[in-house]
Amino acid sequence: MNRAHTGLVWAVDSMFLVTDRPDDPPADLLPALDESHLRIAGADTGIIVVQCVESLIQVAVRVEVWPHAPAVTPADREWTGPVSLEFRSRQGVLAVRQHAMPDAIEHIELPQGPGAYRADFWHAGRAEMAGQQADLAHRLSRLGPVEWEALAARLAGSEGYLLRIWPG
Repeated sequence: MNRAHTGLVWAVDSMFLVTDRPDDPPADLLPALDESHLRIAGADTGIIVVQCVESLIQVAVRVEVWPHAPAVTPADREWTGPVSLEFRSRQGVLAVRQHAMPDAIEHIELPQGPGAYRADFWHAGRAEMAGQQADLAHRLSRLGPVEWEALAARLAGSEGYLLRIWPG
C-alpha cells in the first residue's frame, strides 16, 4: 500500500462523498447517487458517493491509495465486499466530504494524478448499526446533550468504510 488516510466522518443525510479537491466545477452527483442507492457506493467523474446506515453517529472511513490492484483482502475487521467501482479524477487529488461541513479527510493524492482509477469498496458494521437505529432514536429523545455526546462518542466508528483506489 502506498498511503492510507483515515478519519471519523459525519454521514449527513446518511451519506458522505469522496470528490476531486478542489471540486471546481462540482461533480455531477446524480449518476453516482443513483448507483449508490443500488450498491451502497456509486461513482462517476470526480465523485464517489457512499450511503451509510446512521447519520447521528460518525462512521470510520479509510481510503487506501495503491500503485496497483491490491492482492490481499483487508483482514483488520469483518469487512463485506468488495463493490468494484470505476471513476475518473479531474484533479488527481481527492477529499472525503461531509455535506456542508469541513472536509473530514483532505488532500488524498492519487498516484498518477488526473485520470482513470479503479476502486474496491468494503463496509463493516452496517447490520449492527441498523439494529440499533430504533434504540438510538429513542435514546436521543430521552438523553440530555452531555449523555448523548458520550453515547455518540462511544459508538463512533462502529460503522466503517474502506475504499482502496489504484490506477485503472
